Amino acid sequence: MLILGIETALSQGLVFLGEGEKVLTSYRLPAHSSERLAPTIRSLMDEFDVTFNRLGGVVVSVGPGSFTGIRVGVSLAKSISYCLKIPLVGVPTLDLLAFAAPCSGVLCSLIEGYGECLFAAFFEKEGDEKPKKKSDYLFLHLEDIVNEAKKFFPKKVIFVGFSKVSPNILETKFQFSLFDAPLHLERALLRWGRKNIEAKILDDPLILTPIYVSPPRIKKRKDENER
Repeated sequence: MLILGIETALSQGLVFLGEGEKVLTSYRLPAHSSERLAPTIRSLMDEFDVTFNRLGGVVVSVGPGSFTGIRVGVSLAKSISYCLKIPLVGVPTLDLLAFAAPCSGVLCSLIEGYGECLFAAFFEKEGDEKPKKKSDYLFLHLEDIVNEAKKFFPKKVIFVGFSKVSPNILETKFQFSLFDAPLHLERALLRWGRKNIEAKILDDPLILTPIYVSPPRIKKRKDENER
């Protein structure tokens, strides 16, 4: 079964084709370029010499993260699923980061937001199993996220997905560590999507909605600021 994967919630998006457990081909999108998503998918299909009718499913990360990126990625995935009548799987992006990390225990997924805040969520994970959510999806300053992490003491908390955590924060009596190696998001998204399709745990393209934790950041035009 050929699966199309779409991830546009993070600053640098990706699209890929996968079959079974293997990622056949993938493209990285330049940062903040969601308008290039559809042409990139078209190029990917042409390069691999397959038509859309060969797709057996589509899996998409649904946020939180980039407001515009999520909107574009989820809308396109829903449209493909609806038009081709193929399975659709939406994967929360913070859950995806925890799933992709080769770690067990308590994980805190982090995605850079705006206004010095991060999107975050805490999970408990065992081996290759899907992570179990242990908190709401959060939008907080890093110091507040660390305070939330302290609630899991004496369990060790591993921060995943955001490498700019100051070492000073980790040097406390609490057990924190940082996993800052590359995450193979294509493999993780493919594995999650394939498992859900096989188990018939699917999303309705007419109902699936992005996960927004914070309001969008709206930039005023220069002439508006001068009024």
